[in-house]
Amino acid sequence: MGEIDRLISNGPSPNGIALNRAGTHCYVAMTRSCEVWRFALRPDALVAKANCFFRVPAGTSGPDGMAVDAADRLFVANPGHGQVWGVDPHGHALFRLDCTAFGRMPTNCCFAPDGRTLLITESQSGTVLAAEIPPG
Repeated sequence: MGEIDRLISNGPSPNGIALNRAGTHCYVAMTRSCEVWRFALRPDALVAKANCFFRVPAGTSGPDGMAVDAADRLFVANPGHGQVWGVDPHGHALFRLDCTAFGRMPTNCCFAPDGRTLLITESQSGTVLAAEIPPG
C-alpha cells in the first residue's frame, strides 16, 4: 500500500473531484462556498497552485459530483438548484441542464461509453437521468 498525503487543509467542505483530460489540473467541488477550485498538479501529483475556477449561484447547497468530457468541458452537479452546469476549460459557463422536473438534487454525473450521454443521479426522486450533450 502507498501513503496518503494531505494536499490542502482549508477547503470549505470538499466534495466532488475530477481531472482535466491532460491530468495537469484537478477540480474540487467546495460545497459550502458554492465554488469549484482548480489545482495545478506537479508531475509528482502534488498541488502547485490553486484558484477559484467556477461559482454556482448561492443557495441551499453548492456543487457536488463532476465529470469531464472529451472536449475538456467540466460538468458540475448543483443539488441546491436542481441543475448541472457545463463549463468550458476557462471556467466560463456554457449551459445548464435543468433537472427540476425530476427533483432538485442532482448529486453526481459521469459520461456513458459513447462520450456524449451524461448520466446524472437525482437523489430526491431516486432516479438516474440521461442527457445528450452537444459536441464541443
